[in-house]
Amino acid sequence: MRDRRGRIFLSYRRADSAAIVDHLYERLLAKYGRKCLFRDLDDIPLGKNFRDHVREVIAGCDIVLAIIGKQWSGGKGRLANRIMEEDDPVRIELEVANEAGAWVIPVLVGGALMPTANTLPATLSRFPELNAATLATGQDFEHHLGMLMKEIDRVLRNRGKTVVPRPDWLTPAVSAATTLACAPPLLFLASALFEIPFSGGVVTVGVFVMTLAAAMATAMFAVDALLSGRIGWSEPQQRPILAGALLFLLAFPAFYWLGDRLAAEIPIRDPDHLATQLLAEFRAARDDQNAAGESDFATAREIVDAMLRIDPDNGTAWYFAGEIERRGTPELFDSQSCFTGAPENGPLTLDRFQDDFLRYRDKDMRLGATTASDWGTEICYQGQGFCPQRTAWISHLLAYDNFMLAQSSGAAERRALLESARRYAEQAMRFQRPEGGLGFTQCMDTTVLRDRLDAELADEK
Repeated sequence: MRDRRGRIFLSYRRADSAAIVDHLYERLLAKYGRKCLFRDLDDIPLGKNFRDHVREVIAGCDIVLAIIGKQWSGGKGRLANRIMEEDDPVRIELEVANEAGAWVIPVLVGGALMPTANTLPATLSRFPELNAATLATGQDFEHHLGMLMKEIDRVLRNRGKTVVPRPDWLTPAVSAATTLACAPPLLFLASALFEIPFSGGVVTVGVFVMTLAAAMATAMFAVDALLSGRIGWSEPQQRPILAGALLFLLAFPAFYWLGDRLAAEIPIRDPDHLATQLLAEFRAARDDQNAAGESDFATAREIVDAMLRIDPDNGTAWYFAGEIERRGTPELFDSQSCFTGAPENGPLTLDRFQDDFLRYRDKDMRLGATTASDWGTEICYQGQGFCPQRTAWISHLLAYDNFMLAQSSGAAERRALLESARRYAEQAMRFQRPEGGLGFTQCMDTTVLRDRLDAELADEK
């Protein structure tokens, strides 16, 4: 697509108006950008014809500003009417501008007047008919310059060109933002392929950096396309920064959603993060099971396996492994993981439903977490995942399991099960409920369970 940036050429005679042209050039440069302004054709390649070189430069220009001072036609003496000479650079520039169809704007400076036709060559006989702008020094300079710029903008817009400069830093900024946006996904891919341990914090920062950089790259790319004319949308071209800001605001949530989805697929090797993720997945699957009667704890099971690969003794992993086993067998356990009793068709062992809980308790005893004073639930999902409240809850479930098994067991096993259940119940009684009371109310109130166990053990004697 063709470049839609405007091109402005400054034609002037150095001996006549170099000082004010320098000032004008700097002001135009600030608004239209370096790549939109041309002047001083001194860098002509060796062996190149001056007229041909001027033609190549001016052919791509939209506007030629002819800066006219009091000595614009020439200097003094034999150079007094230099404009009449065929090889005069200023004459050649204006002749080529006419041939190329550029919009020529005479700019009178230093109190100069428009030249008359009889002081110009025949090729420039129509030049005096052009409406000229005035650019006076002093306090009127800003006013005159503002009017000149308005006219330049009008001409550029009529020619379908942009009037806002394209900063030189924009292209490298787009490249840098794009590279920065691509870095986190590449690192995440490396994490998945080579099992590089990334923590949840690193992933969170990576997703934010990717989102921010991608949104900035998109906005800057759009601004670049508007300013360079690759997008021919006139209204945003006049307000590219506003267009870029709006696009950034729209792109940021879209890229954040994409980054969040990507992060969900990353095998984060941070136990604390995985513990929080496991809790959320387990609760979601449990709620679906309670509502629809169907269990799907596959995702929660995958997280458990990932945690055990990182730390084979992780308490949170062992605890939820036991809960998932129970949730996957609704014919034996209710919605609170309570054992509903042995089936009528024969004896039952609960080994596979208790093994994970027993692993948790064994490790907990070695670490001394049972004696910890913090009974909050937050610490259950930190570090190795051992906490007094979870230990007490597991003890309560094991106590109830053995109590229920004892009801359908023979005399030889019954007393051992009751004694085991009594020890577990005592450990569960360490938990103080916020509303008052000791132990838990699920399955059977721990206090009631302990009293029944005491009574049945007394009967056994």
